[in-house]
Amino acid sequence: MKCPTLLADLLYRAVRPAACVASPLLPEELHPGKRAYRGIRSLGVFPGDRHFTRNVLESRCHSMVLQRHVARLRSRELAQFFERRIVYEGAATISQLVDEPRPLIFATPHYGPTPVGCAAVALSMRGRKAFNVFYDKERHGARMAQFLEGAGLQSSRLLGGLAGIRTALRALARGECLAILPDAFDDIDQTLVVPFFGRLLRVASGTAFLALRSRALIVPAFAIPRRDFGLTISIGAPIDPCRIVAEDEAQALFTLTHLLFSRIEAQLRLAPKHWSYWETLPYVSTPVDALAGLDNPQLMRTLKAKFHALPEEVQDIPELEFLLE
Repeated sequence: MKCPTLLADLLYRAVRPAACVASPLLPEELHPGKRAYRGIRSLGVFPGDRHFTRNVLESRCHSMVLQRHVARLRSRELAQFFERRIVYEGAATISQLVDEPRPLIFATPHYGPTPVGCAAVALSMRGRKAFNVFYDKERHGARMAQFLEGAGLQSSRLLGGLAGIRTALRALARGECLAILPDAFDDIDQTLVVPFFGRLLRVASGTAFLALRSRALIVPAFAIPRRDFGLTISIGAPIDPCRIVAEDEAQALFTLTHLLFSRIEAQLRLAPKHWSYWETLPYVSTPVDALAGLDNPQLMRTLKAKFHALPEEVQDIPELEFLLE
């Protein structure tokens, strides 16, 4: 398997110069960076990043090469690849997390080659802590299942839908781990609204729900393609749902989800090029502008006006009722 790995390594290293040449030439429909920039240019998020479009293109290509190569590896080769090519960094180590007696929820947004990151963490915990993955089976079912099963995860540990939520709760009750992608949703009834880059963003509430019901620590984790042929997995400080003080579950869900997405926003501000959803952000969020310099009564009036400007079908936001009292 040395030859395929060498070829993949060479291809990976060729991505950066190729992106420099191709980026100005590719039309928007073929250029993920240009589509991402079109999505965020009105937000004023990264106005000073002149190379944003090229960097996004480079990151997507790096992620694609990594995922395709890892998908071809057998179990022993996969373990060797991860041992040599995966670097862990951040506030917590894998050893610390393995020794944690409480269940863990790895919140892994669509950031870099997320499936490779899930497979690497699962393999690092094999034999020490059971690992499950919750994802959208209708959208990514066959492709994701094939990838994760090839990395050694049993099909019974690949969860999705309402049945998957019940199975996930039972797994967490046994002290196991769960990886979940918190930055996408299909059912608006299962979402809530949190501040995100100066906007009100609808996000899935499942991560906070599972953590509150199981007392699981939420561990923000990000899969970051490296310049050389490999991956850095950044692990954030765990978020403890038991430390949330709230009057009811709706407030607790909001507070916990807000904390998680504050961590995600911090990572995106640090390295925005790896996130997959810049293109859709303006269409799933509502701007909250002109808030700077307002006193508290003015701020509340402005927030209420923004709230009532939302379409009626999305005004049922219990967590905002608490904020706007």
